[in-house]
Amino acid sequence: MKKAVAIGSLAGAAVIAAGVAVWQQQGPGARATAAGLDAYVPADTVFYMGGSPNSSVIKLMDGYPLTGVDPAEISLLFEGLAQREGGLPAAAKLFEALLLDFTRNVTTYGDLARHYGMDLSHEQAVYMHGMFPVVRMPIADAEAFNGVWSRASEEAGLTPSEEQVAGAKVQRWRLTPPGVADYIDLVVAQDKQLATVTLFSALDTPEQQQERLGLRKPAHSLAESGELSAIHSNYGFDGSFAGFLHLQRLAQSVLETENSLLAVDLQRLSAKSGKPNPVTGNLDQTCRQEIAGLFAGAPRLVLGYTDIATKGDTINLGARSIFEIANQQVSESLLALRGHLPGHVDDDQLFGLAVATDMDKLVPTLMKLWQQAGEVKFSCPQLQQFQQQLKTTSPAPLGVATGMMQGIKGFGMSLYGLEFSDPALVEAGDAAVRPDLLVSLATENPELVISLLNTTLVAQSGGRLEPLPLDGSARELDLGELVPGLSATFAKSGQHLVFYSGEKSSAAAAKLKDELLEPNGVLAASIDYPTLGRMVEQLPLATLAQMGQGDTDLCMAQARMRQMIAGMPVNEKIRVDLERSGVVSDIRMRMQPTEASAKVGDLAGRYELLDVGTECGVAESIGTEEINSDGSGHYVEADNETGCDLLEYNYRWTREGQRMLFEVQDGRYRDGCDMEWEALEAHTATCELLPHPDGFECIYKDDEGEGLYRYRRLP
Repeated sequence: MKKAVAIGSLAGAAVIAAGVAVWQQQGPGARATAAGLDAYVPADTVFYMGGSPNSSVIKLMDGYPLTGVDPAEISLLFEGLAQREGGLPAAAKLFEALLLDFTRNVTTYGDLARHYGMDLSHEQAVYMHGMFPVVRMPIADAEAFNGVWSRASEEAGLTPSEEQVAGAKVQRWRLTPPGVADYIDLVVAQDKQLATVTLFSALDTPEQQQERLGLRKPAHSLAESGELSAIHSNYGFDGSFAGFLHLQRLAQSVLETENSLLAVDLQRLSAKSGKPNPVTGNLDQTCRQEIAGLFAGAPRLVLGYTDIATKGDTINLGARSIFEIANQQVSESLLALRGHLPGHVDDDQLFGLAVATDMDKLVPTLMKLWQQAGEVKFSCPQLQQFQQQLKTTSPAPLGVATGMMQGIKGFGMSLYGLEFSDPALVEAGDAAVRPDLLVSLATENPELVISLLNTTLVAQSGGRLEPLPLDGSARELDLGELVPGLSATFAKSGQHLVFYSGEKSSAAAAKLKDELLEPNGVLAASIDYPTLGRMVEQLPLATLAQMGQGDTDLCMAQARMRQMIAGMPVNEKIRVDLERSGVVSDIRMRMQPTEASAKVGDLAGRYELLDVGTECGVAESIGTEEINSDGSGHYVEADNETGCDLLEYNYRWTREGQRMLFEVQDGRYRDGCDMEWEALEAHTATCELLPHPDGFECIYKDDEGEGLYRYRRLP
């Protein structure tokens, strides 16, 4: 087999880190529960997320996937960092151990609860206490929870200190080198059934540390301020989840214009280091006040659930985020940019995308905002200089570029389905794939757009495309250069120019005839993961090979897409609009049970192994494999022409969710049937499992390469 391990990217690690820090739940019996967690959150926090979960939703999400990242990629990432830095610091070792523990043991939400001993059924909170994060989570199984930290400590070679603070058990891991006075500690505290994860530093007072642990209320809390309750009532959140990032408060703290916990922490940090605040170093008090004042016009990013409910085994979720715009002049100006999102993006399609802007008002609106920015009076020299630079430029030249877009209000695309042709028909000239696709352009000036298409696309087609009729009457277009054998229809439908191919798209295009160009938003998108997954699975490898002209990357890409989509039975729609309150995004999700067919079941058995990746579309038998239920296995690879064995080895295997891990041992190989056997070096490998009717498929990786293989179960 050809096998490889891809080096994981920093972005991948960030995704896993986000998974580890997924917002947790607050359990009963803890002292914070009686008052509500917001009573222990500082009123001047710059970040907060929390709420009370729906128990029915939690039960239905037990099998939902969380991550499919290979632990080997995490190990390689940290090995690279260690080589570059001359060794990993203690903090990085502990972080690596926690990430590896997560990726090895957590593949679903149910795994998350069981492995970490969490009780996912009560109030939760994640927030900032000054410049330090705080995570609160309930613990139903203290043994499981403590086991995670114990194993990570042992793997990282760190021993936590333990103490009792006001009756709570507190463990501290020193993340800075021993003997360094300016220490940073990772802290995990347990008080009855409540666990808190946070950081301590040498800058802290004992009172601050107790506040972070939820053992002491802050002088002014989020509950007392009423900010959270106002967010729920003002934006229609249902109470199960809400959060915010307070941009104005963050700016005020960094610029030291308000005496917040974060500002005090930053001031102490500057004093301790003997270095000035890098943000405020060149700014006088007037400049800091005026710059901080600018953020009053866009103070917060707010988000929360508007409704969440279950119906049978389906979860229906509504969520909203608002980027607040408090400056009424700005919000009123932006309202003019709203365009028309076509109605077909609200259909039940495989994928939909629409963007909308009134192109006639784009430049005038930008000019108005430009003028408003220049009229604000500042005393700060830096802001005055910025205004002078604004005056030397102008968005007016955009008018030349947008002149050909007069009357355009929006663009929309809906993909309703894909139909794949038999490879034999493709060879006879039929299209390999036929999309049921609609593309529409909402415009009050269709003749201008058609003229533009005639002078660009049609003129550059070399005579293959005939000029489009200015009256918008239907015209069949040959798209053979994009996909051999494919054609589509171009026409005018009311105030929309449409380009479509397929039955559903044809019907949707006809409905646009009566749709007026009313302003209704700026962006819409939708995706149907279950249908997309079925489409990808139905794509014949032989057809894929012809489309890729022998390029095997397409077959591997298809396998990875199947792997990514498997177990994601979610239909999602998002709509973004401009309102007087700001930029508002509404999300609707319908989450159905994870299908059993999306998972690979029991692995034990005898298999014929076929290589379906080396020559895309050709399933070539290369050997046999026996996977035993006791964790052992045996593989034999044979020469296709003579049938003699060329490679054989024993291995030990374990399974982590939809991933199989191999430890290859006792192996030998030879390059030909008349060659001497040589010993095969022991090595490790991974197999990312994909469902298949005959058994399963595997994206196999080790140090030598990677391949796509099909395991066909034998009697």
